[in-house]
Amino acid sequence: ETFSLAERLKGLMNLNFVEELEMKLTLVRPTLEWKEKALDYRQEHFENNEMIINGSELLDKTDSYEDWLKSVTDNTSPDTVNPNWVVTDTFFAIDENENIIGIIDLRHTLNDFLKDFGNSGYSVRPSERRKGYATEMLRQILLIAKQAGLEEVHLSVERDNEPSVKTIVKNGGKYERSFEFEGEDIIFLCRILYLLCQIVRSLCNENRSLRHLFIIFNRTGKMGRVGNYNVRLR
Repeated sequence: ETFSLAERLKGLMNLNFVEELEMKLTLVRPTLEWKEKALDYRQEHFENNEMIINGSELLDKTDSYEDWLKSVTDNTSPDTVNPNWVVTDTFFAIDENENIIGIIDLRHTLNDFLKDFGNSGYSVRPSERRKGYATEMLRQILLIAKQAGLEEVHLSVERDNEPSVKTIVKNGGKYERSFEFEGEDIIFLCRILYLLCQIVRSLCNENRSLRHLFIIFNRTGKMGRVGNYNVRLR
């Protein structure tokens, strides 16, 4: 009787890690045939009170799937890209059952608006989180970025989004810088090492003035601290 590597590891390693070994995920470009599943994917975010879907290239803001599809298709080429945007590849992350697990994009360059937000954004549907999918999606998009000639990829993440911080760090992300961004949410777009995030949070809890330096409540309308990660492509 033969067993898979994952089966042989069961009992010896963390079950979640074993499940990640068995996970198969494919990045595919949006087409018309994905319409119903894409709309279902979007609806799940909305029903989870998530009206912003990171990495979706405005799928969350475009009523017509066909209009959205034309936009993301046009934006893949320098000849047809929106003059207010940059060349961008957008992918659905598909599992073995051809379900859309997530969405991720790759911006080949950064304009003035994107320089603080980075080359890639991604989301995983709420019912499929904490299974390692985001880490695998980012791993695959980094390979695509390397093939496209990018030497490094910049990413941003909200300060309190610890799962995304872990995703970036697992893929080799290193803290690059912090900056301020005016917004309604508590934002610390921190591409910062997870351990450092823990240290900062601990210090903030102990020191009221320091806490006000690093976090912002949406009712204040002030500036929040933001940071970035940098991923070198080897």
